[in-house]
Amino acid sequence: MSIATLTRADAPTDANWRLSGHCLDVDPDVMHPDPRDRHGNGQARSICNGCPVQTQCLADAVRARDYGGVRGGLTGAERRERYGQPKPKPCGTCQQKFTPRTRTQVNCGPCAKTLNRHRSPR
Repeated sequence: MSIATLTRADAPTDANWRLSGHCLDVDPDVMHPDPRDRHGNGQARSICNGCPVQTQCLADAVRARDYGGVRGGLTGAERRERYGQPKPKPCGTCQQKFTPRTRTQVNCGPCAKTLNRHRSPR
């Protein structure tokens, strides 16, 4: 599921959706375990499992770029990996570092324009 799909489909319709969360009465430290604590992360995930607002919670965390704790059943690292900003990588043509706009983008903007000019007959 992409960030666009997630935020469009699961935008909270009720501003008070958090009041229905399974974590409402849970100590916040339980939902924010040390990222290396597999048992703590598992405990937080088990609270998320079956939660009626799990999808809204995930969409809210992604939209807010909140990478702390477990939200929507995913750790902050998992949310960042799936929905976070892409990391800079070398251009396939000039090797200069650039930040891709899509996961499949191989060339930086200037190289892509140059390549498209050479490919497109005018």
